[in-house]
Amino acid sequence: MASRDRTRTRPHASAAPASPATAAQLRHRRDTTPPRAGGRRARSFDNRGARGARHLITALVAALAALATPQADATPRPGLPAIRFQVGGNPDYTIQLSTWHQVWLRAMQLNPDTTVRGRETDLYGDVAIRRSRLMLQGQFDRLQIMLHAGINNQLTTADRKLGIHVHDAWGSFEVIREHLIIGAGLHYWNGISRMSNASTTTLLGLDTPTFTWPTIEQTDQVARQLGIFAHGTIGPLNYRLAANRPFSPPAPPRADGRTDFRPDAFTFAWAGYLQVYLRDPEPAVTPYTAGTWLGSRDVLNVGAGFYWHPGSMQRTGDDGVREIHDAVIGAVDVFLDRPIGTSGFAISHYSVAMVQQMGPGYLRAIGTMNPTSGTVDGAAGTIAGPGNSYPVIGTGWHLYSQVGLLAPARTITFQMQPYASSHVAFLEALRGVNATAELGMNWYLYGHNAKVTTTWRNRPVYGEAGTNLELQPITRANEWIMQLQIRI
Repeated sequence: MASRDRTRTRPHASAAPASPATAAQLRHRRDTTPPRAGGRRARSFDNRGARGARHLITALVAALAALATPQADATPRPGLPAIRFQVGGNPDYTIQLSTWHQVWLRAMQLNPDTTVRGRETDLYGDVAIRRSRLMLQGQFDRLQIMLHAGINNQLTTADRKLGIHVHDAWGSFEVIREHLIIGAGLHYWNGISRMSNASTTTLLGLDTPTFTWPTIEQTDQVARQLGIFAHGTIGPLNYRLAANRPFSPPAPPRADGRTDFRPDAFTFAWAGYLQVYLRDPEPAVTPYTAGTWLGSRDVLNVGAGFYWHPGSMQRTGDDGVREIHDAVIGAVDVFLDRPIGTSGFAISHYSVAMVQQMGPGYLRAIGTMNPTSGTVDGAAGTIAGPGNSYPVIGTGWHLYSQVGLLAPARTITFQMQPYASSHVAFLEALRGVNATAELGMNWYLYGHNAKVTTTWRNRPVYGEAGTNLELQPITRANEWIMQLQIRI
């Protein structure tokens, strides 16, 4: 605040992450469409996928080489100004408005026996709205209030006129300046990992890897739960803790003996995340963690977190007796984001190792904005279902890593950032390794306020259900996605 010596910065909605001397920008979360059933015959997509990957890698290398020498006057603009209002002329009383859209143009190879609008299809393209949001935040000295609403996943193959729903609705009070803030409501102060609290408008990659939200749309509302939370920064330590009452799962538990969420689990869930700032501290006014600071900070953090929901999972054994299990999840991670000397380059890196214990053999497949209408009549389907679904969440170990290199500014409004990421999972329910890979490029026009992301993603395709191949990948499928993001 203007009248006090405080290290905590106020939120700011500029295009690129703010420098340490400016107010911190708001950062926002993300969500996913649940899976559907079905899918059977295996088609080989490997040749087309390999050719596409080679072409994309060549293009990325050529583009980076072309931008390696910046223009003499090419200092990038920090982004667009925030929409902020002072209340009563007091700089400590502010209201800030933010809005953004993420639009996807994509082409993708679908799982075997997928139907779209009733027709069997193995290749599909569309235009869709991944996210459209409106956020209102008020800061009144020690008091903070947040209201965040919008829509996700608007498809031409799904219902029109999606209902706007609430993402965040919470308030907090700063009990001890910077060190202890306590609040309650529908909130995003999650535990587990940095990526579990990610801002979906400052991501390095196209989207979050989803497994970092292990209860997504099962016992939460777009990665949020109702509860009380506390957070703060003490020296180099930044923490967040929450006690939540999770939502009831949207469907009855599975009847085939597989582990699923328990509808009568009347228990609280406990979550926490602790990170250590080894270099520059980061703003922590809002729950959203940055994916990349675009070289404006020198950040190195290590963190660890957990989520525990007692008695939240169940399965029916061979003897017909229901078994009750806890959902216990833990993770350790590291985040690096810094300029490389005075070269104009900057590196961004994030890695997380997570163990998910959600009951014996728990497995969930997810397809983001899945366009499918079902499977071909008579098809046995796959364990992942039709469309673009593949196993994402499940009991076992998950390893995820991403790295990006920001090139020097070519003009005052244009920068490029190639990136790569991978998710490798060793899941109890599957044989072998479940792996996905992604290569892409961020094209920044005004930092995170206006950017285009182009991505190639490669995912596993599993065998026919009921055969000895149902639990292992038999081929691969590819997705090509371009996202336009506009945020003010």
